[in-house]
Amino acid sequence: MGTANQEFYQGCARPDGQAVVRLRVGRNAPCPCGSGRKYKHCCLQKDRRDEVERGRMDRAEDSLRAKILEFMAQDRFKGDGQRAWEIWSASYHGEPPDDEVDVIRFADWLVHDYRMGRWGKTLIELFREEEGWKLGAEEGELLNGRLDSCLGLYEVTRVEPGKGVELSELYTGEECFVHDVSSSENMVRWDVTLTRVLPVADRFAAEGAALYAPRAQKHDLMELGKELFDKYRTSNPGASWKQFMKEEGYLFNSFYARAEEKVRNIKFVTAEGDNVVISTAVYAVKDLHRVVSTLERMKEIHVLDILRDPGRRTKEAHFRWAARMRQEVPESRGDGKTVLVSLTLEGTGETRPIVGLGDIDVNHSELVLECLSRERLERGRCLLEQHIGEWIEHLYTEHQPPGVGTNGHQGDGARAGRRMAKEDSEARQVIQLYLNRHYGDWADTSLPLLGGKTPRQAFRTDKGRKEVEELLKDLENVEERRKKEGRASYDVERMRAKLKRGWSRDEPIQPSSFCSTEQEKTKLNWFCYELSLNIHDRLVMDLGKRLRAKGMDDEAICRFAVSMSKRLKEEIVSRLSKGLEKMRLSYRMVESCLPGLDDDELVNEILDAASAAWEWLLEGCQICPTRCLTERDEYCTMFDEGPY
Repeated sequence: MGTANQEFYQGCARPDGQAVVRLRVGRNAPCPCGSGRKYKHCCLQKDRRDEVERGRMDRAEDSLRAKILEFMAQDRFKGDGQRAWEIWSASYHGEPPDDEVDVIRFADWLVHDYRMGRWGKTLIELFREEEGWKLGAEEGELLNGRLDSCLGLYEVTRVEPGKGVELSELYTGEECFVHDVSSSENMVRWDVTLTRVLPVADRFAAEGAALYAPRAQKHDLMELGKELFDKYRTSNPGASWKQFMKEEGYLFNSFYARAEEKVRNIKFVTAEGDNVVISTAVYAVKDLHRVVSTLERMKEIHVLDILRDPGRRTKEAHFRWAARMRQEVPESRGDGKTVLVSLTLEGTGETRPIVGLGDIDVNHSELVLECLSRERLERGRCLLEQHIGEWIEHLYTEHQPPGVGTNGHQGDGARAGRRMAKEDSEARQVIQLYLNRHYGDWADTSLPLLGGKTPRQAFRTDKGRKEVEELLKDLENVEERRKKEGRASYDVERMRAKLKRGWSRDEPIQPSSFCSTEQEKTKLNWFCYELSLNIHDRLVMDLGKRLRAKGMDDEAICRFAVSMSKRLKEEIVSRLSKGLEKMRLSYRMVESCLPGLDDDELVNEILDAASAAWEWLLEGCQICPTRCLTERDEYCTMFDEGPY
């Protein structure tokens, strides 16, 4: 038992997570609170007092921990510690995990919740009775917080990187902000966590090691909680949720063990039912012009992007091989163990949707066909060799299960490594394009969970808004986890903002801002309209508070977004006509639209927002059939149909 306790107390950071160095703010810098005043005239003195108080409580916490550790090391507790471990291990309904996290969680439970057989009290209660009179005032305050604590099931409602997380208890509804750097690094919004929250002076901290689960498991977790709580109350009538968690909170171990087992057993399949295996065929290219021109004419091949030099000669091209499925693509297999991996190019309203079957990248030296199964790759090879076989030569084929590394093609290892890195980058870009397209259509896709309504339709009623908000939380949890892991992700908050605008029927910017005559209803002007909406959304969500402090209301932000978008239109035309590879964004653009904005840092962030809006919209254009840029002067019917 001594080893477990030692790992618990020496292996954890302090409850408030202060092991991480705080960012320093200059005395004359703007105050981080957003008031617009200088730091020295706003929060400096308060922060200094808080820092002194934190230091005092940190020293008291360190001292208290050392005393508890010494108390627990006594031989008289060894037998109870062994019995406690047997109970803890049995709660997993199988082998408990053999890792440091479980040891820390066990020791935390042993200290605060397990009742020693001979005394009928917890170790922390015995410590207070026998050693409490020796403690200082701060140590006594911290000890009282531990005595009343219990495990809790919390939902993460906000993450503040480098500081902590805001939690809401699922059953009691109690809310608190927990200062814990580790939680802010490991959790994302709407995760569900099993942890212990302790009061430390005027704030809260997490104790021990937390378990967390994705939001998709929230319903099952709450069902288990209700079942266990009802069973507990049959023998303890009138007991509260906190009493139950104090006595039997450790029983949730079984849920997390089953959840991990489910993840390990998940099988990934394609729409045809084949096992997902990243399969790649590489060809040498003999005639790039003939290969690209032939692929462009094939009905099964969709153009994603073609890059040309100033002389309009093809440098490289990217295509997607797609086909209409013979049957409807199922949303799931229904067994909870099979995940369908499918890239649908048309809305789910199609009975037989068009499904992406593979990606084709080609340049002067090689053509790469990548598919999600061995079967698809063989079909794709037959298709390519039938139409362009005389201009390409097969080099090699690779197969890689999802999540498993590869040693690359036998031969030049450095070349293989570079190609693999390139493929990883390109795969991320393809996934990002898919996410942008998928979520771009989501608001207007009929969903069975909403009774066949689209999210935009459901959002018009109070009940529908609540249902849509729950779906958005599910999506946000998934995308935030992808973002934290460094993978391609989508900002669900932007979709939430668009739905709220759609529900109020009050678009901040109207299409008429970009066309006053029928001749101006071009695809390029529609692109500029969507760009202005995206710039507006980013400014409001990311910089709204600071812009309002500068006297800019939403109407002024709208005018700026329209003006900026129209100025970028000139850059777009130059880029297309002169073959420029990058957009040029300058201070002059912002200053001409916002004269008198004397804040270089803010101007930089506005330019970043405009650049991000441009890049995001351009990625979506690569798979959008409207072709706003390549067919920029053609009539755009969306001006007549409305923005959505």
